[in-house]
Amino acid sequence: MKIKTVKGALLAAKRSIKKIYGENVTKERLISKEDGILFTEFSAFLIHYSKKTDPGFSEIFPDVSNELHWDEGIKIDKHLIMQFSKMQNMNKKKLSVLFVLSDGTIFQISPSSLIGFCEAMNLEIRNNGIYYFFPTILLTRLNGKASNKEILTKKKLSLISQINSLEEIDETEILNSNLNIKEFDSDIVNEIIQVLKSINDHLSNIEKELHRRNEQ
Repeated sequence: MKIKTVKGALLAAKRSIKKIYGENVTKERLISKEDGILFTEFSAFLIHYSKKTDPGFSEIFPDVSNELHWDEGIKIDKHLIMQFSKMQNMNKKKLSVLFVLSDGTIFQISPSSLIGFCEAMNLEIRNNGIYYFFPTILLTRLNGKASNKEILTKKKLSLISQINSLEEIDETEILNSNLNIKEFDSDIVNEIIQVLKSINDHLSNIEKELHRRNEQ
């Protein structure tokens, strides 16, 4: 069944959150025709609905596209995700961004990872606003079947990372630095991939703990 509206995207996200994390949505809020927020006891999810991925990533950011061996991305309003990442969070809920496509595919990433990567690589576009343009190959797939191209590309990036024996760098170094892609050598993308992997591992441990709590 095709997802045609943000309300449909919210419903699909609810089902995946319940299935994967065992969390029930307690509150939801529509923001725009493309965005909304879902709240559970332990988490807050920014939901962004997009009909499909955008193959124009390689045309706008050819250097990053070549480093990642990937040409597709998803756009999201920079102001929106900045607001979400800094939202008042007295209960210390885990924050996640879910990209929901019309075919039911759902991708996930933490807002700090998305912001950190886009700021470091200057992945911004302006079109009646300022948008981050994030490469989908670095997103975690929650729902939907990965293509052979995606599987092979991720294996290739993982192998490159292992060969280079890169040390993990602190996420805050990326967030607090004024980096420009012209200053990077060819290994910088692999370093950032390592950072994203470290953050995703941390999120995975949090999710396991939340699942353990739910079973008690």
